[in-house]
This record gives sequence, C-alpha cells and structure tokens, in this order.
Amino acid sequence: MKKYRAGIIGCGGIGLKHASAYAKMENVELIAGADPSNRREPEYRALGLKHFYNNASEMLNNENLDIVSVCTNPSQHAPMTILSAESGVKGIICEKPMAKNIKECDAMIDACRINGVKLAIGHQRRYGEQYIKGRDVIASGMLGEPLLLWAMTPGSDVMTWGVHWLDMFNYWLLDHKITTVMGQIDVERQTLTGHKEFVEDALLGHITYDNGIRAIIECGDLAQLEPGFPAHATIRAYGPKGRFEANDIGYKLSLGDFYEHHPVTSPFEKPDFQMWID
Repeated sequence: MKKYRAGIIGCGGIGLKHASAYAKMENVELIAGADPSNRREPEYRALGLKHFYNNASEMLNNENLDIVSVCTNPSQHAPMTILSAESGVKGIICEKPMAKNIKECDAMIDACRINGVKLAIGHQRRYGEQYIKGRDVIASGMLGEPLLLWAMTPGSDVMTWGVHWLDMFNYWLLDHKITTVMGQIDVERQTLTGHKEFVEDALLGHITYDNGIRAIIECGDLAQLEPGFPAHATIRAYGPKGRFEANDIGYKLSLGDFYEHHPVTSPFEKPDFQMWID
C-alpha cells in the first residue's frame, strides 16, 4: 500500500483535528508541521508527527510531501496554498473560508491548475450522515417542489460558520447553477473574529438557483430560532409535502403525520479526509 506523506501548515486547534484524522489512516504518514509558534508541538508529536518547523517554506523544501493541510488563519490561506502548490505536492486541503476574496480564490485555483494539484476546501459537513440524509430526501422528491432552503448561524459570521451552509445549499441542490444573489449586512459594532479580522454583526442573504429554488441565510444577530430551540447552527429545506431540518446534533424529518428525529454524534474528520485522499 502506498503511503502518502502529509504535512500541516498552521499547527493550532484546527490543525490538530487534521493531524488526528491523518493519524487514523493506514495510507497516510504524518511527516511534518509548520507554525511560527511551537506551543502545541507536544500534542502533534503525540499523534506521530515526525518533524516540526517554524517556517512553511523550509518544511515544503525539505520533506517531499504528497499532501498539505492549510490550517492557518484565513488571511494566510491563499499564500500558503499557492506556496504549497508550487512546491510539488499532489493535493492540498485548505480550511474554510477558502480565502478573503474572489481574487485570492482565483489565484489559488490557478496555482493548483498550473501545477496539477488537487485542491479541496474544508467543507466537511458534506460527509455528516444528517447532511447526506438531507440531500437524499430532497433528491428523492419526498418534500415535493418547489423548495425553499433556509439556514442560520446564531452569533457567528458568514466567513466563520455561514460558509458551511452556503456549501450545503449547493450540495443539497446537486450543485445547480446560481443565477442571482442579494444580501445586506450590518457592521455597526465592527466585530472582530478570533483572527482579528473584521466581520459583519448581521447578514441576510438570498440566493436563486437555475431550477427556481431559493435559499436564504441569516448570520449573527439576525439568526434567531424560535424560543426553546437549541442554539445550534441549523439548515432547513421546506416543500409542499414536508420539512427537513439538520444541524450538528442530528436531523428531523416531518411529512404530514410522519415525524422522524435522529440524533447524530459521529465526527466528520476521519471519513471526509479518507474520501478526499481516495
């Protein structure tokens, strides 16, 4: 069995999840990590990491890696992805959000295309059983047509959490083409993320697809569910025959008098990494 040599750029908490997933795979060897701080190096070593660098360029030049995970703050996603693509790796898994703007996203795609590198973005919720169930329910026509998709992220911005639901809209709708996008934001408080980047206090977005289905996303202050509902980021699909709802703790399906509630506790990281690598 061929073993892929994996490295991680950005060795914080998210990088540790990538390292943990790699450590569970028989066809991956966790070779190296790079981060200006070595504060969490012992945790990575405990998962089998062999070498730790303070500089990503040095790691890429020395280790002949096949796969690189980019787990830095969002401002470094584009430069680190481009650097990795130009180093000769075969695949890159970049955390979400992909980058800060479209120009950076295009530059990442171009660098990977030119160098023959596979690029995946960390929208791992596609591999959660509750979200796969939602896609299957919609595709089967169980809810009927037309459909309305709605998603919310209470207390979080679109770059930190909302991107998962934007990706899920596309996943549930089989990647139909988007025809229109409208939105509004509120930035009154000048909110900072944990990475010290400004984000909106509230966001409302409306998307129309070429099959006529509409999707609405609410983030931050606007994202409030009815009283008594758990404060989890949630996505729903509405149709004339019923409703499907999912979040990270499970799913609910309502079809007339039929009701199903299915809790989910399994993690995403290992299955989605194995799928990407395969």
